[in-house]
Amino acid sequence: MRHVLSKFTKIALVLLFFIVVCLNAFAENQAVYIWQRTWNNNLKEAIHEINPSAKNFLILSGSFSYKNNTAKLNKVAIDLSSFNPESVSLTLVFRMDAYTAALLNDTKALKKLIEDISPQLLAIIHTAKEYQIAIEGIQIDYDCPTSKISDYANFMKLLKDKFQHFKISFTALPAWLESKDFPTLAATSDYYVLQVHSFKIPDTLDEALKPFSGDQVFLWVKKASFIGHPYYISLPTYGYEVSFDENGKFLGLRAETPQINYKAGTKHAVIMTDPKRILEFLNEIKEKKPEHLLGFCWFRLPLKTDEFNWSIDTLKMVMIRQAPQVLIKNEIVSPSPGLYEVYIINNGQTNLFKDIYFTVMWDKDISVVHDVISGYKEEGLSEGSGIKLIGIPPKVGNKKLVAWFRTGRTDINQLKVGEIEGYEK
Repeated sequence: MRHVLSKFTKIALVLLFFIVVCLNAFAENQAVYIWQRTWNNNLKEAIHEINPSAKNFLILSGSFSYKNNTAKLNKVAIDLSSFNPESVSLTLVFRMDAYTAALLNDTKALKKLIEDISPQLLAIIHTAKEYQIAIEGIQIDYDCPTSKISDYANFMKLLKDKFQHFKISFTALPAWLESKDFPTLAATSDYYVLQVHSFKIPDTLDEALKPFSGDQVFLWVKKASFIGHPYYISLPTYGYEVSFDENGKFLGLRAETPQINYKAGTKHAVIMTDPKRILEFLNEIKEKKPEHLLGFCWFRLPLKTDEFNWSIDTLKMVMIRQAPQVLIKNEIVSPSPGLYEVYIINNGQTNLFKDIYFTVMWDKDISVVHDVISGYKEEGLSEGSGIKLIGIPPKVGNKKLVAWFRTGRTDINQLKVGEIEGYEK
């Protein structure tokens, strides 16, 4: 009897071990998209910062084009020296343009296209070997019309046949899941990446949708799991600015492009992916454990110079399923007698994209001149002598001078700043 129980215990422990391993693998299988075309010091610094948290990167490596009966691979100048060869695995991502897509129903032309671009693609892979970096796969990014999915499957099969030693994948739109041809397309790949973030033109500024609402995502996940092919979910880190005219008509969207001097009467606002909503989604996924879901791909790697993106710290915290800390402080310093400078400091782990506010007060019998800068606004107070300062705080790790004051007396500290309000601490 003791011997039987011992064998049973061993089997139970082995099963428990495999269950734990599977659950951990589900939680840890993550990759980060690098979508920048310019490999500068800011990008290299971001890769260095995220590398301890992310080992797998999906890198925009170029785009296919086909003009005047000539195929071309327009390559991005990737700097492979930015990676630690011992701790990364790379997937090369290539975009397909409309000219190339026009060939999808021509098998002969597709074969020629793949043959024409292969030497250039293999050159990238050969360079990676020189850096001792593993190229795990090749991914195609193409927003194929749903009606053309069958033709797209033909292209992906030819690509898979040509590069049999690499994992072949593609990005997928949720609408494709409803197509009877999608299972055939999925079967041409080792996995696909389901893009659950997008932009929908809102009717009003108040109704502007965020890149990730999560409302429909579980319907898509259920459908993807039912199809039965391995897949990842692509989750957003970014945002954008939307604008409407004085009549409430949608004017446009601005992402990482130069700032716009809006006309008088134009209403605009920054719409950002909420880390808390993403964490809620991840917790729900953990509970549901959808079949065939391999993990998550984060779009995209944040840079310090990004205007509408999370910070690296935010992404790192969300990847380990923890809420990033929000810590905004103000301080007043006096560089010389009678002169006071007010600063806002972001000592937290997340960027804020909405106004905060606080007061600066002084005694009634003190004469004060001042100026408000760095995009901040001021409002008078109904009681007492002082003003309310209103504006967006700096990015994580930065300090911003928002106002200066000069008083008539220099013997004592004349100004007091109030507690910052307007955000959830």
